[in-house]
Amino acid sequence: MTQTQNQEPKSIYTYLDYRAFIKDFYDFKKEHEGLTLRQFAHKAGFSSHAYLIQLIQGIRDASAQSARKIAKGFELSESEAEYLEYMVRFAHAQDLDEKNEHYRKMIRFRYKGELASIADDHFFLLSNWYILAIRELVTLPDFQEDYGWIAHHLYPRITTSQAREGLEILLKLGYLGRDENGKLEQKDPDLSTGPEVRSLHVANYHNSMFLLANHAMKKTPAKSRDISALIIPIDREEFRYIKRRIQEFRKELIQYLRDRQDLRAAEDHHVSEGTLEDFAAGRHRDRVLYNLSMQFFNLSRMKWD
Repeated sequence: MTQTQNQEPKSIYTYLDYRAFIKDFYDFKKEHEGLTLRQFAHKAGFSSHAYLIQLIQGIRDASAQSARKIAKGFELSESEAEYLEYMVRFAHAQDLDEKNEHYRKMIRFRYKGELASIADDHFFLLSNWYILAIRELVTLPDFQEDYGWIAHHLYPRITTSQAREGLEILLKLGYLGRDENGKLEQKDPDLSTGPEVRSLHVANYHNSMFLLANHAMKKTPAKSRDISALIIPIDREEFRYIKRRIQEFRKELIQYLRDRQDLRAAEDHHVSEGTLEDFAAGRHRDRVLYNLSMQFFNLSRMKWD
């Protein structure tokens, strides 16, 4: 377990997994204070001294009530006890809304203690569709680093405050940077949110895309969109085939766009040498942002699992 020079335990607010915290905190108390499982069970009010080990090993699950007992056994402060309870509720939440509710409460504790993590920043990034859209907006030839311009050019339109927040978090996480002339450009950071919340971030992002698709059906003319649905009865093997073909199409599309980008870069380099300047001045000015979502999910109860 990581410790400070003052032999203090790692702050509870750096954790998102309650089992990991309980294991690390008990190990610290055992090593530095001689705390035994029986002593802990007595202080916490548990009838069995094996409860804590079963909890750490995943044999048993904590509840909000047992979290309070654990906090008592560890002599946590009131705010630490509350955070532990939110960790437990987050781990066992049954739907996306409930999971988000408890995670947001945890973030508030972490920011108060100035212990906000990359995972928290990614939560904000992937819970707000317009942030990654701003990252792509930067690549447009007529992009202007102006909050008002950004807000006006995204659809649905966002506020200038959202545009500012979006740029700030993209720069903070390294998804955007600046070239030698100070101009914004895309970067590819090697960051991990950690497995305990990665699925939540992805779910939030896709959920926001579903909401935008609904908006597009109502507000975007049919000639400028393509939203379709096909309901089909399939077996397991057909499911696997369709899923594989969707994945292959996505990879093929990404490669196509990369090849196009390489071609544009080569053409831009040729133009920079003093040819076709007038033609290049208006090149690719009609580029706009689009979102491609492919939705493939069951409409009846699963029989294969």
